[in-house]
Amino acid sequence: GVNHTKGEWSGVIIRSINPLTSFSYVEFKDAGSKGIVTGLTGAGLEINTAPVGSNVVSNVSNCTFDNNKNYGFVAIYNTKISNFNTNIFNNNELAPIRIDAFNMNMLNDNNTFFGNGQNYIDVYKGHHTDGYIESITVRKIDMPYRIAANEKLKMKTGDLTIEPGVVLEMGTNSEITMYDITTSTGRILANGTA
Repeated sequence: GVNHTKGEWSGVIIRSINPLTSFSYVEFKDAGSKGIVTGLTGAGLEINTAPVGSNVVSNVSNCTFDNNKNYGFVAIYNTKISNFNTNIFNNNELAPIRIDAFNMNMLNDNNTFFGNGQNYIDVYKGHHTDGYIESITVRKIDMPYRIAANEKLKMKTGDLTIEPGVVLEMGTNSEITMYDITTSTGRILANGTA
């Protein structure tokens, strides 16, 4: 930003379905004044493929998300990121990352978080009102995942695997559920350690 204040500019917003989208060694700073979905987004980098969904982005690695209004990074509507590693999130107004539930698949313990306004990964159910049919693996990272208030993470035929050491915080009236007793074949696998 010309002025080093949160929200000086909108940020980088990706709505392309080209899978070759890639960011390496990029600094996203002073952005986030607005996003595509009012009240839901606004970030240094936002990847939002609605209404198409299921976009694959090849790479977001070695990037810095610093001093952004709202979030550092947002990925919603079933965006799939093949490589999301060694990124730094610092001094963002809200949570460092806001993702739909499916994007928990992309996170690992190779990213660094400090000095953000909210010390958790902000997770909402996403765009799957009928329930997820893809499997989701939640890996241990250095901060909790928080399912947003009033969100219902529905699994239909996909498995939800929660690895040992993961902290899942549940917002008010949020829930994790299998979608329908007559059609759901998904499983919740949460095996911790003694």
